[in-house]
Amino acid sequence: MDAGLDREWRRRALAFYKDCLPFLGDMARSGLPLALFALIIVGSASYAGLLERIPADFPAAALGTLLLTPALYWNPMRTWLQPADVVFLLPREAAMKGYLRRSWLHTLPGGLVLAAAVLLLYWPIRARVPADELTNWTPELLPALAAVLALKALAAAAAWRERQIAWSASRTALKLLRLAITVWLLYVWLEEHAWTAAFVSAPAALLWWAASRLPKRIALPWERLIEEERRTEGRYIRFFGWFTEVPSLQPSVRSRPWLSWIASRVPLRKRSTYTYLYSLSIARTELGGMLLRMTLLGMLCCYWLGESGWLDGWAAAACALLFLLIAGLQSAALTGWHRHVVWRHVYPLPESGRLRSAAAVDRGALTVVAALLWLAAGVPLLAAGLVAAPAAAALLAAVYVLLRPRRLLKRQQREDEED
Repeated sequence: MDAGLDREWRRRALAFYKDCLPFLGDMARSGLPLALFALIIVGSASYAGLLERIPADFPAAALGTLLLTPALYWNPMRTWLQPADVVFLLPREAAMKGYLRRSWLHTLPGGLVLAAAVLLLYWPIRARVPADELTNWTPELLPALAAVLALKALAAAAAWRERQIAWSASRTALKLLRLAITVWLLYVWLEEHAWTAAFVSAPAALLWWAASRLPKRIALPWERLIEEERRTEGRYIRFFGWFTEVPSLQPSVRSRPWLSWIASRVPLRKRSTYTYLYSLSIARTELGGMLLRMTLLGMLCCYWLGESGWLDGWAAAACALLFLLIAGLQSAALTGWHRHVVWRHVYPLPESGRLRSAAAVDRGALTVVAALLWLAAGVPLLAAGLVAAPAAAALLAAVYVLLRPRRLLKRQQREDEED
């Protein structure tokens, strides 16, 4: 590989991941790790219960094919190419093979890990299905894992060859052929003997390779790789925008009439100006979307734990309080909004009123979140005759919501003094 291109590849990759670090820190402070931890606990408990209810005639191979197909078919490739590279790197196209090989090898390990993780998570379901009555054959994990990893590596190489196809119709047809072959081979490897599956896999791979030789190919599809890189970076930015403010992402404002009507209930008087403003802010901006997504996820987890009655209901109560704390971490950003707007100097309002209004809107939003989380966890527990856990959760949630405005005001005043 050309030394200059190698340095350029390293520089671009390092710059991208360096730009992502601040967003990862903001995501960690937003409570995402706690939400993932709660989701893992809830998912593990639900998965264990699901395994106990799997019938003997369950179509495990079909389910495994359905789960593994996206992991094998999707093969992104980070090249870090930009539109200006069509001018500056095009003269060095002959030396770009090493650059692209490095990009392919950089992306492949993540795909292999994803495919292996999906197989390992699915395998307890496949292992619960009895052995085939005719052949008395039971699938084994290691041959299936080796086959899935090999198919993933072949799919990644095939995806690169598809990018080289000149015409979109031929490229689409080749992708559909690869999708069909992937589905077929996955089902065979999960249902048949390893030797039978290997015997079927070789002709299928040769069929796709022969089909890929028919259409015209481009050695290095610059525009396609640049467009793919642009879409990939856009997905990263939108993902980070779910949890924190991204400067390069245009602020998302949505009307949300089913939620914005709350602001119309605020009295139209001078002391309620900030209350009206913050109510619209939390209803129409991405902060409201983050709270909504976190609440729905928390309600689902709380209901699962409440329905299972795990730990006599205390697990569901703890889950409700955990998601309430996460929602509180996210909504705390509200008090820092509208500190530097210009109209405050045109139509002056007391600063203390702004902070009190922000704290009041924050408390109202968290009251709704706490009520929804408690209903999702408490109703199944009360129906099962468990009273202590939902009562304790309601008491602690009420204490948290009532004491929160004072803490927010003190923290924001301290930050304002430091500024």
